[in-house]
Amino acid sequence: MKPTPFIKASVLALLSTAALFCQAAASVEVTAEVVISHEKKDASAEKEEKKPGMAPKAATAQEKALKIAVKSSKPESGAVVRYWFVGRDMKTNKVALLDGGESPANLKGTADEIIVTKAVKVAKPKQGGAAKPGAKPGAAPAGGAGAADSIKLAGYGVQVIKENAVIAEFFSEPGVKQVIGSNGKTPGPLFQAPEPEAK
Repeated sequence: MKPTPFIKASVLALLSTAALFCQAAASVEVTAEVVISHEKKDASAEKEEKKPGMAPKAATAQEKALKIAVKSSKPESGAVVRYWFVGRDMKTNKVALLDGGESPANLKGTADEIIVTKAVKVAKPKQGGAAKPGAKPGAAPAGGAGAADSIKLAGYGVQVIKENAVIAEFFSEPGVKQVIGSNGKTPGPLFQAPEPEAK
């Protein structure tokens, strides 16, 4: 049985519609990795280092940033990259948001958009940790300049947002999404730690 002209036309129409839809929907991917911005020594380590005949102490805190790569299969305007750092207080074991921010994404569809975030100060890691599922979002414990010595980086998350919906996301640990307050395609709220008061 030969296909009728009507069936041929219907199949061609469906195929062309599917092809147009595939071209119209951009595929967006995002990845992130932690990079060390630069190490900071605490004040006591600096004093010890100046004493003659004594070996300098190792740095106890360091600044870490996220290097985010966003890839899009076609140009995508109006997208924003939002990110979060999650910390764990080594004294209390509590998980909290450390810092975050957002940046416009210039997705041209020809090359990856690379974004390096501002740095957050955390304790040097001794062993890995993850944000606990069920931890409530909130600010990291306050404590001045030395507070970072007791806070370690427990995870991070990145979402690419367009028209108030998540179009791509990346989390270091599955529990981080809950910590930042995101659900499904609803983005997590923007979080930025308050600036430290000048002394």
